Amino acid sequence: MPLPSLYPFISKGDSLAQFEAWRFVGMTDLNTRRGTVYPSAAPSGNDVAITVYSDFERTTEVASGSGTVPGRITLTAENTSGLSGSVWCTENTATAVVELVLQLCTEQDLRNSEDRLEGLLLRDEVDFSDVLRRTGQEFYTLVQAKIRPPASTGSPLHIAGGSQAQAGTSGEPESTALNLWSLNRENCWELTGLANPDDFREWAIQTALGKAWARKAHGGEDPKLARAMVYEREADRLWKLLALWVDVGHDLSPDRTAQTRSFRIERG
Repeated sequence: MPLPSLYPFISKGDSLAQFEAWRFVGMTDLNTRRGTVYPSAAPSGNDVAITVYSDFERTTEVASGSGTVPGRITLTAENTSGLSGSVWCTENTATAVVELVLQLCTEQDLRNSEDRLEGLLLRDEVDFSDVLRRTGQEFYTLVQAKIRPPASTGSPLHIAGGSQAQAGTSGEPESTALNLWSLNRENCWELTGLANPDDFREWAIQTALGKAWARKAHGGEDPKLARAMVYEREADRLWKLLALWVDVGHDLSPDRTAQTRSFRIERG
């Protein structure tokens, strides 16, 4: 059960688990809202029509498609956006609240933060899309190090007076992990319950810039490597300051587990 590597996307607000295994190519600052898109679904019998917008108000259409549910729906570019992909849809239910983070930061974010970014393009082009994808991969890896996906365990034998299953890393899955991760039909863990991916934009910018400069460095004495290490250290610093908010209800609102205690009944 691996983490997604080719498409390390983050889904928000999918309370029905209606969408799985999103696939997109051609993401740019022109067809996304700084890396985020807004898909909507409209039912039609056993079919569903999916429209993807680049703005929160859902007025600028960038991709669309329709097909039978359950099944994988192909999405083609609209309005010459260049954005295309597909998604597995499990329900033909109407929705207009789902948000999909394709990139934690974009190329324009990198250019706004690094005034010497053009120095990477002097001899040959740097594929920023690959850098941004690998930044998404690293984000997935770091999140699972904090809150691991809820791998199932076999039921223990219940013997009177014996041991019982306990919540934690080696017992029953923790509730936070259950609401943060979803296992799709392609056997990959997806982040579907993260309420605050936008908080990690600056971390993503520093991480991506570090990767961009590091891939151009030649040897340990290259000043590009030293520049990459500066960005990596800043990314590490930011990561330690950031918290993961989990959306238990998948309603775009973060939650925390309620603290409970039992009451002891006493005579007198």
